[in-house]
Amino acid sequence: MTGRDRDEYIQSMVKRKPDSDNPDLRGLKAALVLRTAIDLDGEPLWDQLDEIQDKCASAIDRIYEVAEELNGLSTKEEEAATSDFAPATSECFGIT
Repeated sequence: MTGRDRDEYIQSMVKRKPDSDNPDLRGLKAALVLRTAIDLDGEPLWDQLDEIQDKCASAIDRIYEVAEELNGLSTKEEEAATSDFAPATSECFGIT
């Protein structure tokens, strides 16, 4: 997944339930699997979200977790990426 693909995936997941401030997370895992599961020739394994959502939930979870980690979307990846940063202080923001 390219950086652009990842950004588009994240943006597609930032949608709200009608008449609510709560996010609509339906299809979150299947959408990442759809965007990242490819065969040896680089062709997508599935064409439609429904094809994946009809599969075994635990299989989708396993594929999702690997895709999440490989594409820097997991909490573990986030923590690793930010572990070298010093905690922010008021001086960082020009506050004295």
